[in-house]
Amino acid sequence: VQMPLSGQAKIRCGSETLLSTPKKASVITPSLPLHMRWQEENDQIIVRIERQALEDACSAQLGYALQKPLEYQLAMPLDTRQGLAWLQLVGFLSNSLFAKEALKNPIITTQIEQLVIASLLNNHPHNFSDAISERPRKPARRYLREAEEYLRAHCKQPITLATLANHVNISTRSLHYGFKEHFGIGPMAYLKLVRLQAIRERLLQAQAQHETLSITQLALDWGFAHLGRFSEDYRKQFGETPSQTLKQTPIA
Repeated sequence: VQMPLSGQAKIRCGSETLLSTPKKASVITPSLPLHMRWQEENDQIIVRIERQALEDACSAQLGYALQKPLEYQLAMPLDTRQGLAWLQLVGFLSNSLFAKEALKNPIITTQIEQLVIASLLNNHPHNFSDAISERPRKPARRYLREAEEYLRAHCKQPITLATLANHVNISTRSLHYGFKEHFGIGPMAYLKLVRLQAIRERLLQAQAQHETLSITQLALDWGFAHLGRFSEDYRKQFGETPSQTLKQTPIA
């Protein structure tokens, strides 16, 4: 995805042609013929996503292997709601010190990668957009039980919705739909609750043993990059802050 900061570029990808400017990005499909001519001083922010990663994510959402390459609409207007959301996401990941520090944690890195892929897959038109927008099938209860067991057993590892769906052998859309119907929340929200409970148990253990513990480091270890939101989620779930759970134990 090429987003000009200044100047313009003439892009031809497959049968589409685009004059790309700071208001219109280009989304390149690697399986199609490509020709580009950049104007001088045509500085750009470029986000490169592996084709296989995108097609795997698309396949996971649909629940079947793609029989043809994923092909994107070339033009991405950056003044639309979807375009502005993409631009803000990329800007945050490019310039935020918080994001750069969070990327040192493998759990958070996986979450950010999946966020970028899902944003492009679900918010910019491609040849599988209509199929993805169709209502998913409700899965049998055994799939949800297997998914729940997997989340609890691997909760401290990097887990994506695609990984989970692949483990139980159903589409990500059906899995998400099933969790919402049965638990009232999606699989990733369920995983967050499992991780919050694990953190609480660790804090209670530290309190009982008068152990020095860093709440910040504990939250990061469990994949919570936004510490303010982590504290609020914890308080909503347990009726107290992490510091109150730890009580008089010194905080590193």
